[in-house]
Amino acid sequence: MFGLWISERAPEAVIPSRLLMRRALGVVASGKLGARRHLQLRTPQCHSSGWRRELPEYIAAEPASHELEDFIVVFIDVAVGRGSRRSRVRPRAAGEASSSRVHELWLQPTHTAAGSQPAPRSSAHIPPQTTTTTPRPLPEPMASSTTYPSSRGTEPRSSLYPAELPISLSNPGRLVRIYAGKLFDPHALQLLPQRVVTVSEALGLVVDVRPYAEGEASAVDFARDETAIDLRDATVLPGFVDAHVHLFLHPYAETSWEDQLTKESLVERTVRATVHAKRTLMAGYTAVRDLGTEGAEDADIQLRKCLSGPNPLIPGPRYFCANRAIIASGSYGPKSLLRLHQDGIEGVTGAQFADGEVECVKAVRRQVGAGADWIKASLVYVYADYRVRTRMADVSTKLPDSAVQTFASSELRAMVSAARQLGVKVAAHAQTWRADLLPENGGVDTLEHGNDMPDDLVDSIVKSAVIWVPTLSVFYTQDQTKLPGGGWDSASRTFQKAIERGMTNVACGGDTGPFPHGDNALEMKLMVGLGADWRYVLRWATLGGWQCIRSVAWEGQQGAERLAIVGEMLDHAQEVGDNEVPFGVIRRGFAADIVATTGNLENEFENAVDKSSITFVMKGGKVFKRDGRELV
Repeated sequence: MFGLWISERAPEAVIPSRLLMRRALGVVASGKLGARRHLQLRTPQCHSSGWRRELPEYIAAEPASHELEDFIVVFIDVAVGRGSRRSRVRPRAAGEASSSRVHELWLQPTHTAAGSQPAPRSSAHIPPQTTTTTPRPLPEPMASSTTYPSSRGTEPRSSLYPAELPISLSNPGRLVRIYAGKLFDPHALQLLPQRVVTVSEALGLVVDVRPYAEGEASAVDFARDETAIDLRDATVLPGFVDAHVHLFLHPYAETSWEDQLTKESLVERTVRATVHAKRTLMAGYTAVRDLGTEGAEDADIQLRKCLSGPNPLIPGPRYFCANRAIIASGSYGPKSLLRLHQDGIEGVTGAQFADGEVECVKAVRRQVGAGADWIKASLVYVYADYRVRTRMADVSTKLPDSAVQTFASSELRAMVSAARQLGVKVAAHAQTWRADLLPENGGVDTLEHGNDMPDDLVDSIVKSAVIWVPTLSVFYTQDQTKLPGGGWDSASRTFQKAIERGMTNVACGGDTGPFPHGDNALEMKLMVGLGADWRYVLRWATLGGWQCIRSVAWEGQQGAERLAIVGEMLDHAQEVGDNEVPFGVIRRGFAADIVATTGNLENEFENAVDKSSITFVMKGGKVFKRDGRELV
């Protein structure tokens, strides 16, 4: 029997915790302590045998190379009562300076009688890691306490997944090394010079990131070594994320939205979606969120299945989908010219109608049920407002284009509550802004469009946990092509006003589909053109994109605990599935979703993120584009 002893100075907020047990199990799983050990949480405040865990048999026994007492778990900057914690596991070093900010957990043999408290081995404390000041971090949706490490300094290491922690990979498969001339870190908002990224092809994960010397790279025979990729002349980034697409739509300049829904067969629209998925991936977008099939019924659920897994049927990004949007009667969808009271044409409505709290709850449950393969990856897309009075065009020039509230606050709260119970998040189509849409008021997780933001709500949005997806691209495209809808003037003004007031809870999503798939980077270009810092824009298109579209399982304290051990759970990555693996930053334990550009991000941003400059694309450890050539 081995016991866990926590220093008496450790706050009660950290005891007991599943995270503590997982960290302890991770040390034992490293092979230092052998196999099939029992661990018991023992603290000055409590003796909890209920936290006893038995290690799985697959942990191979190895001769102990350290005494058990030589391993400690250090908690740094523990925020009592808020659940914010960071931790690391490392061998104890002699002569380490003490710090009152550090709380330590010792692993040592329990040779004392039952119920007695083992004494700690005398040692100094490990000082907390220090980091230089970085720009304000992107707020977490759902008030998550997730902490990302800084990459400042010569070694981009993290207290979440340190170099000192041995990681045992039972079947890592072939390891591929990517030598990057520069690497963009969306958390630190920095371009890091000369980094080598090690990727496990079998796991589809990043297993190491470190600096390299020029001599090391020069010694590699890139022409013959299939496990080495030369990107020294390029800038490597996490794969881009488009948080608002419609793969089942193609540009309205080719075919109107209504004709696509009512004159194109489901087969044709599905084939088009597969083509769009590939174009999106080749442009460097390794993950997207599709907010509605727009009349293509449940085809997105089946498309997701074809795009997922280690050997997908078709190439494309990680695919988070919303199935059918939920709308109020009389608001959205194709309209009959003969039967004016009828919603839809020949049964094609473009979404699912719901009126009243009961129907709204049923609609949410149906959508979640339709996405049974990936219930946690599903989102409910709610039209909170829409242009309801389109048939007033013969007597009014203003009413047809005016967005009005379509769901009552009680209906919206009912949908959000039902979604929460089923473990999914809620996105709201909202061209206008309402206070009841904010999560603090029982509202949604993401706001789409929001191109008409009143001044009195700007500060509320800035401080909120909601994530805004401005979809500038669709407004810009409609303005440039003179298509109905417009809204570019108000959308651009609203975005500039938001960034002037410090809004950073943003994700890049262009409402891609009404303009060509593959041109997704237009959203980033427009943001920078309107005055946003290019580094923040890249964050919104990578790490911020994951924070936006990830499942509920990554939110709050539960998500923080998962993230804290992600670097230790590499062997289990494939068990959770494509959409439960974290992505958006190139760090150990995150998805190997990696792209490279030959452009200059600092001086020629628009050219650098354009699809013509994206010469390398990897998703889940598999290379889809190299040296500018598509490999599938």
